[in-house]
Amino acid sequence: LTAAAADREAMAAGGLFSLTALGGLRVGPSPDWLRQRLERAGVRPINNVVDITNLVMLETGQPLHAFDREQLGALTGGTPEPASIGLRQGRSGEAFVALDGQERSLDAEALVVTCADHPIALAGVMGGLGEAVTDTTTAIWLEAAVFAPQAVRRSARSVGLRTEACSRFEKGVPQEITLAAADRAVALLQELTGARVEGRWLHQRPASPQRPVPLRRDALHNLLGPVLVEGEAQDLDDARISATLEALGCVLEADEEGWQVRVPPERAMDLKREVDLIEEVARLVGYDHFACHLPDPLLPGGLEPTQQLERRLRRALCAAGLQEIVSLSLVAAATDRVPLANPLLADYGHLRDNLHQELLQAARRNLQASLPGFWGFEIGRVFPGGAASGEERHGERTLLVGVIAGERRGERWRSSGKPAPPDYFQARGVLQAGLEPLRLPLEDRPLTDFPLLHPGRAAQLVVEGKSAGWFGQLHPAEAEALDLPSATYVFQLELEPLLSAGTRRNRWQPTFRPFPTVPASERDLALVVPTDTTAAALLAAIRKAGKPLLEQAELVDRYEGSQLEAGRCSQAFRLRYRDSARTLTDEEVETAHGRVREALERQFGAEQRR
Repeated sequence: LTAAAADREAMAAGGLFSLTALGGLRVGPSPDWLRQRLERAGVRPINNVVDITNLVMLETGQPLHAFDREQLGALTGGTPEPASIGLRQGRSGEAFVALDGQERSLDAEALVVTCADHPIALAGVMGGLGEAVTDTTTAIWLEAAVFAPQAVRRSARSVGLRTEACSRFEKGVPQEITLAAADRAVALLQELTGARVEGRWLHQRPASPQRPVPLRRDALHNLLGPVLVEGEAQDLDDARISATLEALGCVLEADEEGWQVRVPPERAMDLKREVDLIEEVARLVGYDHFACHLPDPLLPGGLEPTQQLERRLRRALCAAGLQEIVSLSLVAAATDRVPLANPLLADYGHLRDNLHQELLQAARRNLQASLPGFWGFEIGRVFPGGAASGEERHGERTLLVGVIAGERRGERWRSSGKPAPPDYFQARGVLQAGLEPLRLPLEDRPLTDFPLLHPGRAAQLVVEGKSAGWFGQLHPAEAEALDLPSATYVFQLELEPLLSAGTRRNRWQPTFRPFPTVPASERDLALVVPTDTTAAALLAAIRKAGKPLLEQAELVDRYEGSQLEAGRCSQAFRLRYRDSARTLTDEEVETAHGRVREALERQFGAEQRR
């Protein structure tokens, strides 16, 4: 192959490209023995020429392809010359009709074999239909080549085509077997088709000498351990190691540390490292022959506190009625999503940037399947993308996201068989029960500027003064677009800060507190405050003002109606006072209770409701 361009391209494509010219062919059905061998291997017989190339591929692992020389001559306007054969990348929008009869549009990812710059094959994948061998073919060019695995993989993916040939090229084909496979095919063609050899053109990049692979005796024994010989554990003897590798065709030269192993060409792509040789020894000797042994020193394992807390959190969420969901982390393209450089499928070529979309779709599918509701959560990583100062910026976060849509199956016995989906506070209580292992005080603050949630039924979840996530009812427009019930609730929490706060020593190791031995005194406190005053803010002020006697404070009622002024609401709290050493007197309780009232009046303008 003398063309300079073809030389350079063949060299870039894998290092070897050969064409063998054969004439005087008689194309017809293959003999029975050849057809039977192919059928038993799952290959459909076509004709004797194509069947011979397929048989040699099965025997040697080297794909071959035959071109009809007369059809190639039609492209060149005369007798085809080897110099007209080339290799290049496909052009954007270039049409190519493969052997399966389908026309495909090529791009720069495709590596094509050309004749007079016309694509006649997708290199290493499939030949073209116009140059295929037919019943009228009398002369062929037999191609035997080595193509780079990366180039073949990109070509096959660019046109969405998988073949027996590309699966072999993608794993690597050693150059040493290429011409031997071509000779085997030529011999069969001479025998079965009456072909005569007219010449061979070859371009081959000088191959670097194969270096032996060192195999250390100590490395093998340390990795595999001893074998059992008559019940006793012994190191694998040298003779057995040598015999095992020689059975694979390897040539061993002993040295002080072990052996220098020369690998046969057909295994050169598999046995490149010392650990590859050790694996072959273990495989052929049999893993069941090696004794069980533990590493020395033996160190106890265990879960980190954050791992333990995460497992407890998952169990608690399930106990609260939520089912854990696992969705794919690869999604379709969308704005600001991080793309993969080498996606397997176009519909799953980007990393997800949220979890709630897939959970909402799962809720939709479940409800469309006539289920009464969907209560699910997922803990997973998201990969939000974005642009800042013209440069791409990618992060990675772990989120806890859940959806509560509809009702649970076993709830209607309490409502005489009528649908009873949870309201906002019941759904919020489900989340609170699921987060119980964290033992963190979550404060709800109004959230009005989040388009996914109902503006009047959404809250920002705050832990230790920092935003940890959000909870709320799905926006009516979103619910209608997804065909979900209006009573659909969504929540999202940043998991890592929660686990970090929940595993601090003061929370992870509970302190001992004896049971009280003296009675407590309870007081109710009903306050009239502005409607935008949150119960969390009032409780924080109550706990601070009631120290040290205040033991517990909780909200028991909230009222907003015609009996109060516009813009005002009533919130009632139950306060419990106790001293661990003695019984409190009424005067002491009233003094502490008065300090609480004064603090609320001063900070919030609260009025006590009579």
